[in-house]
Amino acid sequence: MESQEYRLLGDQPSTSGSDALGFHDVSQRLSELVITSRQSSPFTVGVDGGWGSGKSSLMMRLKLELDRRDDVETVWFNAWTAEGKDVLESLIKSVLNRIDTNILRRAMKRKRLLTVSRVAVMFVLDVLRVRSLADELWRQMQVNVETRNEIQALVQSTMDDWMSRDSGVGRRLLVVFIDDLDRCSPASVLQVFEGMKLYLNATGFIFVIGYDKQIISRAISGELGYEDEVTALDYLEKIVQFSYGITPPTDDLAQALIDDYLTTANIGGLVESSERNFVIDRSGRNPRRIKRFINNFVLAYQLDQEWRDIGAESLLRALILQMYYPDAMESIWRRRGADLFQECLDFVEARRLLRGGGANLDDEELAVIKAVFISYNLNTEMVGKAPAEETLRVLQEEVPSIVLKCSNDQEFVELARNIGAGPERERLLQKLELRWSTAGLPLATEPSELPREAPIPTEGSGGGRVYISYRRSDAAHVAARLGDFLRNALGSGQVFLDVDSIKVGDTYPDALRTGIEHAMAVLVLIGPQWLDFESGSGRRRLDDPADHVRQEVELALELGKRVVPILIDGAPMPSPGQLPPSLAGLSRRNALRMSPETFAADASRILEVLGQLSPGTGVSAS
Repeated sequence: MESQEYRLLGDQPSTSGSDALGFHDVSQRLSELVITSRQSSPFTVGVDGGWGSGKSSLMMRLKLELDRRDDVETVWFNAWTAEGKDVLESLIKSVLNRIDTNILRRAMKRKRLLTVSRVAVMFVLDVLRVRSLADELWRQMQVNVETRNEIQALVQSTMDDWMSRDSGVGRRLLVVFIDDLDRCSPASVLQVFEGMKLYLNATGFIFVIGYDKQIISRAISGELGYEDEVTALDYLEKIVQFSYGITPPTDDLAQALIDDYLTTANIGGLVESSERNFVIDRSGRNPRRIKRFINNFVLAYQLDQEWRDIGAESLLRALILQMYYPDAMESIWRRRGADLFQECLDFVEARRLLRGGGANLDDEELAVIKAVFISYNLNTEMVGKAPAEETLRVLQEEVPSIVLKCSNDQEFVELARNIGAGPERERLLQKLELRWSTAGLPLATEPSELPREAPIPTEGSGGGRVYISYRRSDAAHVAARLGDFLRNALGSGQVFLDVDSIKVGDTYPDALRTGIEHAMAVLVLIGPQWLDFESGSGRRRLDDPADHVRQEVELALELGKRVVPILIDGAPMPSPGQLPPSLAGLSRRNALRMSPETFAADASRILEVLGQLSPGTGVSAS
């Protein structure tokens, strides 16, 4: 198959054609529920799901169902695209502009918000598309609180008039869809809720919100200063009366989903069932992540002639490594010349023999074990003489940790077996050893679009666009791993990590200050011992003004940097009372989580959040 026949998959909501996500029946039932519940309006329906789970697709299908009715009008409002502007103003204008202009004009005249002459002027401006009545109404809302209260009554009066107009079927409904709310800043989230509850809380309105409940609740906590997550959820329940949770696709739906995507991309014949199952499981059955894997394959195969020469099957396996085994990829690069795949297979076989054979091993089996011992410069005298358990213990102590980890992952072992041998494997390893960014492999996430206003420090200048702060006692391993991941995605000069970025002869405090001053964002890795780690005197390190970690966070907060807490291995978010007063602001930042089991997905999420940052706005809801 020629590479020109492959196709990239778009990220737009799926509203027609195949229904691999199974949303057709759900949207029909939701449509019926909305219509039969019209007497209960106003109310809000939440469509709850993680990023890429298909919220927009379900909402768009529901909108199309409702648009078929004569008694329903719909408005689609993307809260994220309004970010940076006045979200509240954009929401209210979007809704009011959907209502019949004549009805709104009469209501404003009745409420004496427009004089007769002003009505005439606004009529002309509205016809000429120069300025709408919604613009005028918004201008009136800025005057004082009393006017705003009148606006609420006006909106209800307008809706009463609008709903009573004959639709041929019954009283009309205005259904407002609010998408991408969980991508907005906490301030914008509350503005949207303010618009819904204070200005648009009128009979005839039904809101449908696409959101991630956990992200939105954290945004509410951060903006309103709630320390208890339950309080934020209580607040959210006052806004959203009904919630439909999107769950990961079932086995059958997940298979149908990836089959549909592979067929659309025209690579269905290249991906075996075992590889399909692997991608489904490792992507968390998330439709967007599955698409990303397929698109990465199409891009690499289309743009890199060498991958076409090596073969599509090898590229698929390389992508699995790059996207789901970043630590294995790192090992391949750092240990150039070593064959991680064969190491893993050899160790798995030696372990199997020692666990199952013991003293009954024949000479051929003992030779297999001895060969592994020799590869790690171990004395082979104990093989066949010492107890099998002791032999295995010695071997496991010397085997590189990455080999141990990969050998315990059955899917990796199967991948290693399928890679082949001889020239094919050697060529693949040579390609992988070129390092991710030069290996012709796309990034695991979309390229980050970091702001470029400030000068970008070059490697060795002591600066970086992303600064990683951590306490070595509980997060050194994670910091190193995350640092490599971000350097691969953003470039080595874009990341500051003390062990790599501070040069010989630099003074430690000055280097840290320079790094933070140049940083666009500061990632604070908070592990289990970050808060309570003590010095030799029994005093918490964090209570010492000279503590480097404390100084880093203090300076980042003082300079107004985008500070993103990263909670490692289940560490809780510190409350203001647990922190020195100078660090209390850290507790109000939205946090991300990271664990070894989900490192690739968590690191990709951090990269995605970094790509949303822009000067002066702070960290996006995360």
